[in-house]
Amino acid sequence: MEVALVNAAGFAALITTMLLGVRWWTTGRPPKVVTPVVHRIEVVFERTRPKREPMPPVLLALELRRLAEELRAVEDTVQPSKAERIASCTLAYDYALREYSRSVDIPTPPGVRGLTKRQRFELESLLTLRGHDW
Repeated sequence: MEVALVNAAGFAALITTMLLGVRWWTTGRPPKVVTPVVHRIEVVFERTRPKREPMPPVLLALELRRLAEELRAVEDTVQPSKAERIASCTLAYDYALREYSRSVDIPTPPGVRGLTKRQRFELESLLTLRGHDW
């Protein structure tokens, strides 16, 4: 009887750990139990990681122009996996748009995923209002 209870408790702990791991993997938020440890590890990595040299805004503007043309070209084609191509081009465009906004001191929305249509429009509008073109 004791063996069955231990196995059941171990199985429940395993399932709980797996569910917490999947949630951490999908949302990016670690479980509360390991949050302090994860934060300390991130601080150490940030200190040891070399600072990267920022790209000039002119190069970022050229990259935005190239990605916008690529996105239009993908939308006009009839090749297979069109949705995946559009998604990857959109994510690359959003990343370049955030980098360009940061390089010219425009506040960007937090996060690592793609921008919403509204966020993208607001960033593009702010860049245009400040005289930047791509």
